[in-house]
Amino acid sequence: MVERVLKYEDRNLFNFLAHSLGEICSFLNISTPLVTSSTILQRPSNRGQERVIATCKALGADEYINPQNGVTLYDAGSFQKNAIDLKFLFSETIPYDQGRDRFFENLSIIDVMMFNHRDSIRDKIISQCNIKSAA
Repeated sequence: MVERVLKYEDRNLFNFLAHSLGEICSFLNISTPLVTSSTILQRPSNRGQERVIATCKALGADEYINPQNGVTLYDAGSFQKNAIDLKFLFSETIPYDQGRDRFFENLSIIDVMMFNHRDSIRDKIISQCNIKSAA
């Protein structure tokens, strides 16, 4: 899987990263469809929160989940006005055996995949994620 990622021919960074994400999801048996927001028709002037809300509406979403660092970026009231429930994903560090005396946290998913079976990765991710409503 790592070799397929690194040997990807397209040198456009976005395409490379999108391909990498797709390969990792496939490896972990994650079947959630990945949609590039630029493929959704909307006003070019939409930026930030406005763009997120427009994307959710275009996809018919009634819920938007963002990583925890976005708590200060978004206004829950603006999402509520558009019938979208704003939530945030909080995750804890998941220690695992790295074959060293000391644990190095927050490394790449590739490091996690090198030292753990794919089924245990999914279980660890699911068990350590906490989704909280912004309201």
